[in-house]
Amino acid sequence: MRLKRCERKQKRGKRGGIRARLAASPHKPAIPSIVLANVRSLENKLDDIRLLGSSQRNVKDCCAFVFTETWLSDSVPDRAIQLDQLTCYRADRVIVAGADKDSRQIQARHYKTLQEMCKKAKPNQEDVSQLLDLEFEARRSFIDSDTMKEENRACLILDAYPCFKELHHALGELRRILDPHNNKFISQVKLRWEEFCSRVEFYGVSKKAMNPPMTMDKTEAHLALMKALPTLFPTPAHPPKKMGNASEAFLHVLKPTEDPDAVLQKRSLSCPVVMFDGCKCVIAVGNLPVTTFDKEKIGEAMIYVMAYFYALHLTYPKCVATLLSVIQTEVLQDAIHEHDTTSSYRKALAEWHAFIGK
Repeated sequence: MRLKRCERKQKRGKRGGIRARLAASPHKPAIPSIVLANVRSLENKLDDIRLLGSSQRNVKDCCAFVFTETWLSDSVPDRAIQLDQLTCYRADRVIVAGADKDSRQIQARHYKTLQEMCKKAKPNQEDVSQLLDLEFEARRSFIDSDTMKEENRACLILDAYPCFKELHHALGELRRILDPHNNKFISQVKLRWEEFCSRVEFYGVSKKAMNPPMTMDKTEAHLALMKALPTLFPTPAHPPKKMGNASEAFLHVLKPTEDPDAVLQKRSLSCPVVMFDGCKCVIAVGNLPVTTFDKEKIGEAMIYVMAYFYALHLTYPKCVATLLSVIQTEVLQDAIHEHDTTSSYRKALAEWHAFIGK
């Protein structure tokens, strides 16, 4: 017998429909669930994502994870980003030399993101490095252009890329230029520089350009070596008269009575220089102070100087061009075309190779 509507104890559809089933079993939705996130670099957030997947049931039971702006490249294999019980599908953006108009527009968006990130008090350094990787082609086109005067180049570039005031990013740019696929490049350069310096000490003593370093502490020995380098790998061009020794082109040890700002303002060269006051080291480019580092790292100062030459696309001063060219080929292993070599460079390199038996 069919009951009348008024006699029904329960309204039709009260427990029916997707909304009711979802409320009854929130962790087993009737429709596929998706996590959508704009991650701005996926690699350094995978641990957080996996933690959420293991600790939060609503994340663990999701059917699909969709991530945008992953900043992945061909160098990152699928297994490095794989999530448990999920299949990985990727659509990485590829930026190559000679990029087309769309790629340039993409790099412009990366630059805008980089600028926003650098305005933060403590930007994520890994994210900054990945953005610098993605925006490399457009950045080098800007930096390597001949539209900037040498004396203004550093100021303009550092205004556009304040991240290069950090030594970490200047060294990273050196790697991108010389060996972009080798993540151990900087550590290898440091090892080669250490070996180069140990040989130069004997070379300097044999040429009577240096005293034996036995009576010196590490800082004094490094400073003495840096001061002797232009003598060991000489250039016919003389340094500016007010400068004195050619090593002043890249190293200045401050006297107690000297004001660092006043010394910088008097500099006539627009190249990187290390200023040491006995406690800390300052790297300046031209008249502009850029960054500082501890005196314990004074032994790596020439690597930092070379990093800024490359990152800012600066020209070697003539008074130390031979020395810096030797460091370029022997330590950085960046070859110089035979047509670009000078007679002083060839002579200095031949004498050096004869000494080390190469």
